[in-house]
Amino acid sequence: METPRPWLTGVLLKALCVSLLVVALPVAAQDAQQDGQAVLHGIAVDSLRGGVLRAAGLRVIGTARMGITDSLGRFRIDSVPAGSHSVELFHELLDTLGVRVRTEPLVFGADSVVSLVLGIPSGLTIVRAKCGSSAADQGAIMGMVLSADTDDALVGVNVRLSWREISVGREFGIREVPHQNVVLTDAAGRYQFCGLPNELTADISAVRGGDSTGSIPVGYDAATLIAVSLFLPTSDSAQVAAVASGAAASAAAAAPGASLRGLVVDSAGLPVAGAHVRLGSGAGAAITDSTGRFALSGLVSGSQTVMVRRLGYLPAQLVVHLTRRAPREVVVRLDTYVPVLEAVFVEARRNLALERVGFTARQRSGLGRYLSPIDLAKRYAFNVSDFLRHLPPPRAGAFGRACTSYWVDGMRWRGNVDEFMSPDEVAAIEVYSQAFAPAEFRDNFDNCRVVVIWSKWKLGIR
Repeated sequence: METPRPWLTGVLLKALCVSLLVVALPVAAQDAQQDGQAVLHGIAVDSLRGGVLRAAGLRVIGTARMGITDSLGRFRIDSVPAGSHSVELFHELLDTLGVRVRTEPLVFGADSVVSLVLGIPSGLTIVRAKCGSSAADQGAIMGMVLSADTDDALVGVNVRLSWREISVGREFGIREVPHQNVVLTDAAGRYQFCGLPNELTADISAVRGGDSTGSIPVGYDAATLIAVSLFLPTSDSAQVAAVASGAAASAAAAAPGASLRGLVVDSAGLPVAGAHVRLGSGAGAAITDSTGRFALSGLVSGSQTVMVRRLGYLPAQLVVHLTRRAPREVVVRLDTYVPVLEAVFVEARRNLALERVGFTARQRSGLGRYLSPIDLAKRYAFNVSDFLRHLPPPRAGAFGRACTSYWVDGMRWRGNVDEFMSPDEVAAIEVYSQAFAPAEFRDNFDNCRVVVIWSKWKLGIR
C-alpha cells in the first residue's frame, strides 16, 4: 500500500466514522502467541464495489502495529499489546470518498487471537451519511480532483457532470432532456453530486482556468454510489508556483510532456497491427506497428479518453490518467466486429441518438450536406468513401492540393478513413466546406472539406 499522502492526514481526522461488522471466527489454538501479546487477523471486504479489499492498510490504534491485506483480502497482525484498542482501515478509495473506517475499541487479551471482518461500507450507507437520508434512494458520484503531475489536492475546481434524461409522454412522445450540474471542490479537493437518477450514463470533467481534463464517461445501473478521481493538468506557470520544494515535483514541472505507450491485441491476445489510436482531446494520434504497439509523447497530462479503431474490429474506449512524471502503459483489447441486423429498427431510438450528438440540429441549419441512416441505406458502398460520391468534391487547401478533414464520433482523425472503418459501422455523415463547418469541427491548420462521420457504436443503434 502507498504511504498515505501528507495532505490527507488532517482530512482523515475529521472524516466520517462508520460502524463495522466484527465477527468471532473460529481460530486454531496454535495461532495464539504465548508471550502475553495478541494476534489480530481476518478479512477486509469492499461492500461498495463487491469482493475483497486488496492492498488495504490496517493500524491498531495506540500501538505501532500495522498490516496490509493480501490478494485475497486477508490480514494478520502479530504482537499486539494486550488491552483495549480500535482498529482503523486505510485505502485509496476511502481517501477519495473522505470516509474514515474505525472499529469501536476491541479487547485484546494476553495470548489471545482476535478475528475481525471489516471493510468499506456500502454505497447506501455512505450516501445516507454524506448526502442526507432524503437522498438515500438516489444515486451519487463522489471523488477528488488531483494535480496530474504532483498528486496535490486541488481546491476550488469546477467539476461538471452532464447527462440526458429520457422522458416519455402521450403529448410529446419520447424526448431527451439535457442536464448539467456543476460543483466546486472543497478544501480537501473533494466533490460530490447527490440526488442523481438511479440509472445514469453521463460525462464528467474538471475545469480550472485554462486547464481541463477530458470529458470522462461515467455511469451506473444498480449501484447507489460510484467514486471517480479526476487528474487535472496544470499550466507550467501555475505548477511551478505551486511547487514549494522536492526534486520529483520540480522534475515533473520541467518535463516536456506526458507520454502514453501501449499494446493493442485481439480477443485471442494476438497483436493487432495498423490500429488507429487517438486521444479524445485530439492532441495525439498513432498507428500500431507490426507487434501491435504504439507510443505517444509530448501530451498534455491529466485524465483523458483514448479511442482505438481498426477495420474489422469493434472500437474500444478507455480512460487514462497521464502524468509528466512517468509514461503510462496500457493494453487494449479489440473484439471482432460482427454486423447485427435488428429484427425491428426502433426509429425513435435512432432519432434520439442523432439529436444527442447534434446531427439533427445541424441538419436543420442547412449549412452542409447530410446523410441520415435512411440515406445511407439507399447507397451501395464497398468502402466508407463510397458514401461520399456525388457530394461536393474536396476543395484546394492552403498548399494548392485537394484535401478532406475527417472527424469520427467527434474526434479529429487523420489518414484514409477506409483503413479503419467499414460501411456497416457508419450511422450518419455530415459534409461541410471549411467556411461553413461548425466550430467544433474546424481545424485551424488546413482549409479542407470537412466530413463528420458518426458510428453506430457511438450512437448505440447497432
